[in-house]
Amino acid sequence: MTTPPAAPTVTPVYEGIAPYVEVIVTPGADNQTITLYRTDATGLHTVRGAVRALVSGPAVFLDFEVPFGETATYTAVGYDTIGTASPSSPPSAPITMDITGCPVVHDPTDVSTAMRWRVADWEELTYGRAAEVLRPMLSALAVGLIGTRQEPESTMVVLTKTDDEAAAMRELTRSPTVLIRPPASWGWPSRYWLLGEVSERRRSPKRGDAPARLFEFALTAVAAPGTTITSYLYTWATVVDAYDTWADVIAEKPSWLELLRHVPPTTSNDPGEELDEPHAAARLLDTP
Repeated sequence: MTTPPAAPTVTPVYEGIAPYVEVIVTPGADNQTITLYRTDATGLHTVRGAVRALVSGPAVFLDFEVPFGETATYTAVGYDTIGTASPSSPPSAPITMDITGCPVVHDPTDVSTAMRWRVADWEELTYGRAAEVLRPMLSALAVGLIGTRQEPESTMVVLTKTDDEAAAMRELTRSPTVLIRPPASWGWPSRYWLLGEVSERRRSPKRGDAPARLFEFALTAVAAPGTTITSYLYTWATVVDAYDTWADVIAEKPSWLELLRHVPPTTSNDPGEELDEPHAAARLLDTP
């Protein structure tokens, strides 16, 4: 009988600053890949970017899909070289994320473009239903063919106050699908929306030279993209190959997300501490 690999251990970290949870996964013996799971009020979910992820030591995953105001725990399963699964790790300590004010919006393919949207209007959700009425001959009663109640559609209006905000909004909304996470106090669900028609107009009445804009979006609720769709295309080995010291990393990358997004070779030769802990970057670099 083949002995299964040992279970990994999971430690979530949320410091109340960035809109995501850092999850540090320490592989068990013989773990070559791991899959990370989150359990919240809506059930068990695979963490995006952490499906059979290759690991050679402690690894950090960023979970940006945690609903605000809900308690979440994490578990992980390790796999050996032939795909034998370990037992599930014990549930982690519970984590509760929350924010006030504006919703946080993410593009699942590039989470470094996350924005807080200053919502001017989002007051209605419309739930449609596919239905057809048939009127048979010789029958006084019509026959209704009724489909499943559809997921909601809505319209949102967002205010930007600067040219930089407007440019970031245009960049983010190039994605066809975004995750919108409102504060728990709003009562709206945290979910993915398809961005339909997008309109942009100057704020009226015009206030001097203020570059305020109003963006209006047609939203349709959709299923989340596959959990393997993510912008994290680099491994820890890529970082080690590109940089010699922590000073090199810090000199070129202002944040952990920016490091994950692009890992080009650096030209810095400043002395510094050697890169010896794969999960330490989350501690040494400022988060946005």
